[in-house]
Amino acid sequence: MAGFRTHIATSTVLGIGYGAVGAMYLPRVEGEIPLANCLLAAGLCSVSGMLPDLDSDTGVPIREVMALSAAVG
Repeated sequence: MAGFRTHIATSTVLGIGYGAVGAMYLPRVEGEIPLANCLLAAGLCSVSGMLPDLDSDTGVPIREVMALSAAVG
């Protein structure tokens, strides 16, 4: 089973790809998509990589979520 680092790395790479596709490809197809929306989608995809590990015994995701919340706050 994949660990915390694998989940967060994979979701971050996929989030960057998702945001890039939204910013570069979709405006030609469906109209203008604000860059802020693309960045938000990429960030949420990256952070959501911690969700499968929330119930782990190591407590790494809880520490990371609290650090992220403190930085945002």
